[in-house]
Amino acid sequence: MSGKRIKYPEEVKRKAVEDFVSGRKTPQQIANEFGFKDSNRIYTWKAMFDEQIKSDRMAKGKKEGIPRELMKRFLELEAENEELKKSLGKQSLIIDLLKKMPGNESVLERDASGLTELIKQSAVKKRRLK
Repeated sequence: MSGKRIKYPEEVKRKAVEDFVSGRKTPQQIANEFGFKDSNRIYTWKAMFDEQIKSDRMAKGKKEGIPRELMKRFLELEAENEELKKSLGKQSLIIDLLKKMPGNESVLERDASGLTELIKQSAVKKRRLK
């Protein structure tokens, strides 16, 4: 077993991480392409670039006169917002799939659809009264 490590240029690393993040390739596909033993290197590169982006944004905030703690809190809230968006997207997808399953209409769903129909009808009547 040789202990020889290959140094990859930064642009190659960025391209690999971009392919992973965009979903064009799986970590295993990237590992096979570059000849890695496993896909952990992709996660390491992604973490490295994420940290680099974070430190660049902190430096930009410092340059603009934003206090360090405020900038740090802003980045934390931004990351939390991204996680919540992902979670909301997953939940919306699950709900849509469950709605499309045959014979999966629940009592609440039937009642809600009846309620929305009633609201639509009352809105039409209100417009006529004006």
